[in-house]
Amino acid sequence: MTKRIALTALLAALALLVTGCPQNLPPDFNAIPSASSVQVHQGDSETVGLRIEPLHGFSGEVEISLKQSDGSDLPAGISYSPTSVTVGDQPLDFELTVTASDTAPVGVYQAKITFSSGKVEHSLGFAIEVVPPAGTLDTSFANGGVSVVNDLTQVQGEDDVAYSLTATADAVYLLVRSNDQLMVAKLDADGALDTGFGNSGATNLGPLEALATDTLDFDLDRAILVNLAGKLVATGYVVGANEDMLLARLNSDGSLDTTFGSTGVITYDAVAGGVSGNDRGYSLLQTASGYLVAGMSYADATAVEQSVVAPFTADGTIDATTVAVSGSNGYYDASYSLAVGAGGYAAAGETLPGGARNGFLTTYDASYNLTGSQELTAFAGGRVRSLVASGDGGYYLAGYNYNGSNFDLVVAKVLSSGGLDSAFGNGGLVVLDEVAGGGIAGSDRAFSVAVDGEGRVLVAGRSFVAGHGDDLIVIRLNSDGSLDGKFGTNGVFSYDGGNGDDGAFELTLDPSGRIVVTGYTTNADGDSDLLTLRLNP
Repeated sequence: MTKRIALTALLAALALLVTGCPQNLPPDFNAIPSASSVQVHQGDSETVGLRIEPLHGFSGEVEISLKQSDGSDLPAGISYSPTSVTVGDQPLDFELTVTASDTAPVGVYQAKITFSSGKVEHSLGFAIEVVPPAGTLDTSFANGGVSVVNDLTQVQGEDDVAYSLTATADAVYLLVRSNDQLMVAKLDADGALDTGFGNSGATNLGPLEALATDTLDFDLDRAILVNLAGKLVATGYVVGANEDMLLARLNSDGSLDTTFGSTGVITYDAVAGGVSGNDRGYSLLQTASGYLVAGMSYADATAVEQSVVAPFTADGTIDATTVAVSGSNGYYDASYSLAVGAGGYAAAGETLPGGARNGFLTTYDASYNLTGSQELTAFAGGRVRSLVASGDGGYYLAGYNYNGSNFDLVVAKVLSSGGLDSAFGNGGLVVLDEVAGGGIAGSDRAFSVAVDGEGRVLVAGRSFVAGHGDDLIVIRLNSDGSLDGKFGTNGVFSYDGGNGDDGAFELTLDPSGRIVVTGYTTNADGDSDLLTLRLNP
């Protein structure tokens, strides 16, 4: 009896040992996604990589089901493929494509992907976010994505034009020319003028020279920022005995910060160290010790206006010993845009050697010593209006050139070596005409350039359209310089206010990655109003 029990126990142990061996486990598989969520634009598709790894001799067809986490079907307009795959004895890699129709409802949907084959079933949590098409107006901002503000100085019939902006999570701050005054205005999170800021929504920084009514090329690029202490800092110029460069600092409520200078506004003459003359600030950066301003300064009677990059301490004191001056003696030069690059800074604008205008690029080390200077004939007859670091040691520059009868929009990519990047566009250049369509040649100008989180290049400006005048434009380029067909219409968003010219002078990305654009629109009375748009990324 004892031997029989022992034998039975041995046989049971052997059976357990045999069934516990991997080669005797039932066929199974692992399902491994490359991501646990997908974002898809209305009218578009996106893919997620999937891998199915067979286990214990599994092979055969695997059904794929994508439903909401409560087991209900996905909302109408959201579909997926494939619905099944065939797995052999090796891991299978494939893509799951999620498609949202034009009418698919915008929102985030918690879902699950179920993989099944016979009695084998595995489910994975998965989220689907449907967003509006890229390059369309964000209708949650202002009036259908469009904010229009006029008469900041309470003088009817005067032009109001925004030239620079910065966007936070809950506000947009604008640097504005209104009735020939330089002003800072604030829009709230809904895109309305925040009347609790400054004086009924704006703060006056000082007087500007009067411009002809058809002159809208006032050069300010990234000329306003929110500094590390949460205060607003702006640069530009105001009219004194001559034109004087300006730095201003404002508190968050729009009042001038009187600890900056004595009034919150400091003006500077003879920035380049020469004789008194015209000095202008065009672009602004915050540094570890203060601020860096790009612009121009009247150097002396022979050098006339020269490009300057001027460092200031946090209290607004200029460090005259390290002001960088560059240009072609005897002719006008100016830097309109400033950017942080690898190991230093870069500034871009225009130069007029011999009276022939070209684009102009200068680079500086971290101590503001000039390390490179070059004319850019790709912008011949025009200007470089904006530049931004490309992320690989170089820069993207945007502006326009003269083609013999009008202006063409130009975007260039310059390598850290100073040469054009041949992998971008056509030999480093993208040159565009008739950007907004219309079939009739006219001027196209770029005034601002930025790079989004995916490395795509965004450019804002204006384009002539017959019957409209100028239309505001925003274009998006892929990293190789091709137009991004998923943005707007074939890579272009355009806006026509219906009463005349419209244009954009600067764009930026807010903390959520949305594209915020500012400039002007012509109203029914024929003068300009502040125009700010927000676009879906």
